[in-house]
Amino acid sequence: MSTKANEERIFQLPPSRVFSFLFEWFELITQSLIVVIFIFVFFFRIFNVDGTSMLNTLRHHDKIIVQRCNYKPKRGDVVVVRRYNKMSAAIIKRVIATAGQTLSIDFSTGKVYVDGKMLKERYTRERMKLKGDGEIPSVVPEDHCFVMGDNRNFSADSRFADLGVVPYDYVLGKAVLVYFPFFRFGKIESIAEFEPNPEEALLKVAKEKEQEKAQMNSKNSSNAISVDKNEEPNEDDEE
Repeated sequence: MSTKANEERIFQLPPSRVFSFLFEWFELITQSLIVVIFIFVFFFRIFNVDGTSMLNTLRHHDKIIVQRCNYKPKRGDVVVVRRYNKMSAAIIKRVIATAGQTLSIDFSTGKVYVDGKMLKERYTRERMKLKGDGEIPSVVPEDHCFVMGDNRNFSADSRFADLGVVPYDYVLGKAVLVYFPFFRFGKIESIAEFEPNPEEALLKVAKEKEQEKAQMNSKNSSNAISVDKNEEPNEDDEE
């Protein structure tokens, strides 16, 4: 049967059948939309990046997906903070330290220390010079986090009194994916690395050298025993 004949058969269906067919499709589409809306209301959220405070990780007008469900801030995560304190709109920043962690910032070098260890911040755009007018807590308060933008010299964040440390309840969720523009599509990394401690590095090198020396001594001892056995006199050769 030709395609034209099939089309004629469809259009010749009784109105009740056509209505039933259309209603089934409408019901399917409606249910699908409800599921999508439910997922985005309770599990995810769309967010539009406004500004350059997160360069080079995120750019102005990037559209991202934010994970919401049962999220608790972790150091290194990129998060969306809803309007808090004197901030006029929701902002997106990186979590630098969480509740109970010690924090210090050396503004002369731009280095950040958490729990006494220097952060390895390969995500920052340039060395931090902007100090801000807020108080840097030596210990992050309970159920709060300290956040900063990756573009440190152009970011209004926890260094400023207008924001300060952020209560967990004001963190909307974790930024997980850039979905638009399409050429920037990709996962948003959570980076929580420390610079190697020089003393620890020296101790590690010394330990490795000791292990190598012990292995060499053990190998030399094995070779010496083997040589001794090979040099034992043969009774047939004795006079």
